[in-house]
Amino acid sequence: MGMCACYYLLNKEDELLNLSSKGEEELLDYIDENLSESEDLVDIDKMWDALHFVFTGSECGIDLENPLSIAVAGEIELEISDGLVALVSKEKIPQVVKALSEFDMPKALENFSMQKCKEAELYPDIWDYDDELEVIKEELQVAYDELLALYQKAEEQGKSVLVTIY
Repeated sequence: MGMCACYYLLNKEDELLNLSSKGEEELLDYIDENLSESEDLVDIDKMWDALHFVFTGSECGIDLENPLSIAVAGEIELEISDGLVALVSKEKIPQVVKALSEFDMPKALENFSMQKCKEAELYPDIWDYDDELEVIKEELQVAYDELLALYQKAEEQGKSVLVTIY
């Protein structure tokens, strides 16, 4: 199955922060029971590491100085043992929207290199399949478009975003 990334609009940021202090199991149960069927959900599957790499030139991780990194990996990490769960606060959303809106995705995809992804050891390990280059570029474009739309909606509605990668 592998590690997949999902992004959710949150109505109750405080509730989620309170749950994270109660433990991993309650946090993950809440996500599964209350968010997994949400209409305000973007699932970029396994393209999270490559998208972060396209945005930043580095593998996925939280970088509070870079709104493009925050768009993919989040801002406020909630502790889980395997994977990543993080919030992007509603206060940070406008910076993320601005950075995503100004990012030149077509140019980035023109310069996209399977070899560079392989050298960076990005997840998932698919970078030897050169015949998949166009499919991967399409998936990255769709992921970008969907993330931008979700963050724009979050900004319009004054909501935060939950990032899950597990």
